Amino acid sequence: MHGAPGVPKNPRRAKDLFEYAAAGGSVGAVVNLGYLVNQGAEGVPRDPVAAQALFERGMNAGNVFAMVNLGYLLEHGAPGVPKNPVRAKLVYDRAVAAGSVDAVVRLGVLLEHGAKGVPKDVVLAKSFYERAVAGRNMLAMYNLAVLLEKGAPQVPRDVQRAKSLYEQAAREGVVSAMCNLGVMLEHGSNGVQRNVVRAKKLYESAANAGDIVAMARLALLLQTGAEGVEKNLLEAKRLNELAAKRGSVHAMVSLAVLLEQGGTGLPKNPVRAKSLYERAVSAGDIDACVNLGVLLCQGAAGVLPDAARARTLFERAAGAGDVDAMLKLADLLGRGAVGVPKDMLMAKAVYERAANCGNVQAMVHLGSILEQGDAVRALGLYERAAHVGDHKALSSLANLLLHGAEGVPKDVSRGMELLKRGANSGDVYAMIQLAKFLKKGMHGVSRNLPEAKALFERAANAGNTNAIFHLALLLDQGADGIPKNAKRAKELYERAVDSNHISAMVNLGSLLEEGAQGIPKNAKRAKELYERAVDAGNVFAMVALAVLLHEGADDIPKKCVACERALRARCEGRKL
Repeated sequence: MHGAPGVPKNPRRAKDLFEYAAAGGSVGAVVNLGYLVNQGAEGVPRDPVAAQALFERGMNAGNVFAMVNLGYLLEHGAPGVPKNPVRAKLVYDRAVAAGSVDAVVRLGVLLEHGAKGVPKDVVLAKSFYERAVAGRNMLAMYNLAVLLEKGAPQVPRDVQRAKSLYEQAAREGVVSAMCNLGVMLEHGSNGVQRNVVRAKKLYESAANAGDIVAMARLALLLQTGAEGVEKNLLEAKRLNELAAKRGSVHAMVSLAVLLEQGGTGLPKNPVRAKSLYERAVSAGDIDACVNLGVLLCQGAAGVLPDAARARTLFERAAGAGDVDAMLKLADLLGRGAVGVPKDMLMAKAVYERAANCGNVQAMVHLGSILEQGDAVRALGLYERAAHVGDHKALSSLANLLLHGAEGVPKDVSRGMELLKRGANSGDVYAMIQLAKFLKKGMHGVSRNLPEAKALFERAANAGNTNAIFHLALLLDQGADGIPKNAKRAKELYERAVDSNHISAMVNLGSLLEEGAQGIPKNAKRAKELYERAVDAGNVFAMVALAVLLHEGADDIPKKCVACERALRARCEGRKL
């Protein structure tokens, strides 16, 4: 039936021989024949009904393997064999009484999860697993480890024992145990020391044994890299490809993310990424819905934006309780897009739902919407989110207290205390806000440009584009205690422009148009920067471009059309 080196598989002949032996009274042949027709094979059509009859015959002859197989068939059902968990339990009970350790494990699984007519009993399930573990049953070790790692009512978590059981099962070649132990070691928690290098080795062993979950876990580890594990996008792609071909939806999504982002040695391929997301969406994967929605919102090379479809995908994922999808949906509704009209009421309702799920980002967004009409509730939301350590909530709370609103009296002292606390704890939003106050001398804070610069530096070093821009502005203009530094200002403006900061485009354009110490004039690049900002609707860029075209410069002929465009923009009242 299984074949061997030099002996090719021949299920049809195996079936004939089992039938002959069964007719001669061999109970073992009866059970093996039942197993073969239950699974089906080349030349042997699957026939669960015939398999049930054969297992019944074997059970009546006292064969415990027949009992376990019959119990499993009745527990899960098959074409022509309806599920019957109550009878499955009775069959398992009989096999347990006959000394079958496999039946002990199967009975434990049935009781752990429960079924129609079989009440869930995790405590009893645990006792069955313990009994089978004493008999060195590897599946029982794995199942007990999973139960102890997660815990359950009346079964407290015991991560250390779970790890020990995974270790034993992994040594015996149980690939699922290798994978779970790898996850435990990769993340390290609850007294388990992090060991990413060993986690990688465990994933590799399980992946080499064909475990698609391990392939996906190993691919993710190689995709991000970690201490002692070098990033390897090409190997991550190979593993995800392999797991995806074997049906892993998780691997499809991971592969799509990899192709969407690209990286060293791996070109971006948003078209294929979209195709993989679509396959995963069809399989019901919620992460794929969210990721495909984001891709369609933004568009990419070969992928046209489709905000209406993105909305449908976000709604599907949000309907399944995915909070990230709720945030994406609310954001889309709040700003609107082609095919998705702006709808602040709906956005507010979605943020409400996400906030009720405990999401602090939703609380902050909802607070910003409510500030104008219900500042008291906004205050409560900011307080709640700030209490769990959300930096943006802390800044928003500070701003509300600094300016006050209906029902929320000004409290400059507390507002500034919160900003300082946030800045000291590394909150870039608080750093920027406090730096702005120090730059201008506001809210009881004396003007202190060196301290403002230091805060902008800290926030800029954390990668915040706004801070990079404000630091560039400070160095570009110079002021008390801050000498001008056009060269560094240009470098910072360039960084902000790379992140599509519109005001940075205008300021860098101005710096290049006029030139400065160490910065040669470059009217052509200035024009390009103004045009980018104009395309984003920036009125100052329109005026700057109009002046440049009106007066002309090297390689830039005079034109007056831009002047009219700038004047029209100003008459329309457009702002930064």
